[in-house]
Amino acid sequence: WRPAMRVPALLCWAVVFLAALGAPQGSSLESVVSIDVNTGEATPVEAGGGQQEAAWPEAPMDLSGVHVKLLEGEDPTGEYSPKELMIRSFLRLPLAEQERMGFTSLYQEGMLLDDIDSDALKVLWEQRQEELKAAMEAMQEAADTLSSIIRQIRSGDEESVEAALADLEEHLSDVDMARDLHNALGGWPPLVRLLSSDQSPRIRAGAALVIGTAIKNEPVFQSWILESAAESVDVNPQQNETALSSLLGMLEEQGTGDVQVMHRRSMYALASALRHNLRNQAAFMELGGLERLQALLVKSCDGGLENPALVSKLAALVFDVLEEEKDQGYGWRKLPLVEELHHRLGSPEWALLVSECLSVPSHRRVQESLLRALDRQFQAPFTASERELLEGDSGLVRTLKSAQATYCTAPSEDFSDEDANPNEEACALANSCLTQLGWGAPSD
Repeated sequence: WRPAMRVPALLCWAVVFLAALGAPQGSSLESVVSIDVNTGEATPVEAGGGQQEAAWPEAPMDLSGVHVKLLEGEDPTGEYSPKELMIRSFLRLPLAEQERMGFTSLYQEGMLLDDIDSDALKVLWEQRQEELKAAMEAMQEAADTLSSIIRQIRSGDEESVEAALADLEEHLSDVDMARDLHNALGGWPPLVRLLSSDQSPRIRAGAALVIGTAIKNEPVFQSWILESAAESVDVNPQQNETALSSLLGMLEEQGTGDVQVMHRRSMYALASALRHNLRNQAAFMELGGLERLQALLVKSCDGGLENPALVSKLAALVFDVLEEEKDQGYGWRKLPLVEELHHRLGSPEWALLVSECLSVPSHRRVQESLLRALDRQFQAPFTASERELLEGDSGLVRTLKSAQATYCTAPSEDFSDEDANPNEEACALANSCLTQLGWGAPSD
């Protein structure tokens, strides 16, 4: 068992019962017991405010007239023994959790209370309380860790901020910690402000990496990319930037080294925000995002791939966005800007841009990513004139045949028949592209 950030289900459902146990109405406080279903403790409350050690009582607990928060549809009136309450609490856990703890071997549906081993049940209950205690401690420890990192981010010391970002990126792969950073601890605005142009490329790259990790694969989290970086209404324009606008601005900056790393991290964060998210894709188009990516792709492939990993990420984004069209329930045609994004990425213009990058020698994995994007682009519903344009483009055909010749040739002498052919996918993609353009039988 690993402590989780969120309070476990049993803790969420548990309540504190204050009830008279088998005592007549009007009894003194000495007969009143505080029943904590979180911890399994039953503590008599004395008139003087003191407490004495107490075990779970055997007498039923009369819950009538007591404010009890139970599940919807449950009746808080009536009498329940502590044994019943423990069983009901366990039954609310997921089946896999019941099996892990051994509760399913102790209790089967329909069993009488007297047939259940009370001692074994108590052992499981106490084990559960220890786990809950550890989970609460872990949750507090995680909150303290995030709070400390946020303070470092706000410090302004570049070395400290860079170290904090590296630490934060590791933590935010946990969705619960990402949610707490944003919702409970106010860490999102200061994180987004680290993308601004007054920060160094290293800090901006680190912040983009953290943001991409925090929001990927979570639709609710993806919406954070459109939130203002401001923590109050009295801010200057730069502080009011969203993460999306800042990330796009980062792609336009010139430079090598740290700037190129910044470009790659920005593309990673953008891809995390745009995948399967109509609202973010529309906002991306409103900000001229596609024009910026086009300019970046042209520059990156002009005279050699100066940032091959960036080109690979950009090609992967083209493929991913177009592939979303296969999801019939996605509704990408419902928003004009999103429909425009899909249409333009699948246009002959963008296909030729990708092929220009493919014509530049680079690592096999980069070329695979470019070929995958091209193969998906060629599946677009081109008009007759558009398809004729592509089929007649000698540069495009020459590039694809060159890739085919490179990746579909016989393996080198040091290639073992028992090994997977590293060129197999690139060969298949090159063949598929040429076949879709009607250029003869694919090469073996």
